[in-house]
Amino acid sequence: MKKIASRLSLVWWSGVRMAAVLLAVAGTAFSETPERTSESGVSAGFTYDPSRTRDPFKTVSPETRPEGKQIKEPLERFSITDLSLTGIVWDGTNYTAMVQTPEGEGYTVRAGMRVGPNKGVIRAITKNTLVVHEPYIDLDKQQQVREYVKHLHVPEDGK
Repeated sequence: MKKIASRLSLVWWSGVRMAAVLLAVAGTAFSETPERTSESGVSAGFTYDPSRTRDPFKTVSPETRPEGKQIKEPLERFSITDLSLTGIVWDGTNYTAMVQTPEGEGYTVRAGMRVGPNKGVIRAITKNTLVVHEPYIDLDKQQQVREYVKHLHVPEDGK
C-alpha cells in the first residue's frame, strides 16, 4: 500500500509541476483580470495581449531585396553553357525555344528574356539556333559583349 501511495503522490506532484509550467507559458499571452463581467453578465477570466506574440498573418521570413537588385528568375541561376537547347517552335509570327537546365527542368524562352547569372539576354531565335548576348568587362575595363550560340541538334537520320 505504501508503494501505491508514494507513486500516487509522485504523479500528483508531477501534475502540479506541469500545471505550473502551463500556467507560466499561458501567462505570456493571456493575463488574468479581476472579476470583470461582460454585457451578457458572464465573467471573463482572461484577456488576450497580442503585444508578446507573433502576427500570424505576417510571413515568417520576409523576402528582402537590396536596393537596385532584382530577384533572379530560374534561368538566371544557371550558366548559359549549362543550358541545353531542346526544341524550337514557330507559332506563325515568332520562334519560341525550349531549354533544359542541368537539373532536368524545361523552360520556354523568347527573344528578350534574361538568362545566366551575368545578365545575358536572348537576342535571337532562329530555325536551328538560340543566340544569347552576355555583357562582361575585359582586362582593359571596357564593357564587351560575349555571344553564345546554342545549336539545335537534330538526329542524323532525321527521325
